[in-house]
Amino acid sequence: MTLGRFILREAEFQAFQAILRKLLSDSYAKVVFLVDKNGTLLASVGATEGFDTTSLASLAAGNIAATGDRGRHREPVQVRHRH
Repeated sequence: MTLGRFILREAEFQAFQAILRKLLSDSYAKVVFLVDKNGTLLASVGATEGFDTTSLASLAAGNIAATGDRGRHREPVQVRHRH
C-alpha cells in the first residue's frame, strides 16, 4: 500500500489497523488516526465518515511541529544552591 511517499506492506498496514482498533476500544474514542509528522494519514479506524481526514491529519502534524519547535528554543534550566 502506498500512502504519499510512505510505503507499507499489507501485513504492516493490518498490524497498524489492529493496534488502532484496540486503542479505539480501550479509549472509548469514536475515531483514531495514525498520522506521520508530515501530516500524511497512514491509517484510521472508527467512524471516519463526516471527517475531513486530510485536513485533520495536516492540523495534527502542524500542531506537533509547532509545539516541538517551541521546546527546542527554550533556555536550559539552571539550578544553583547556596550554602
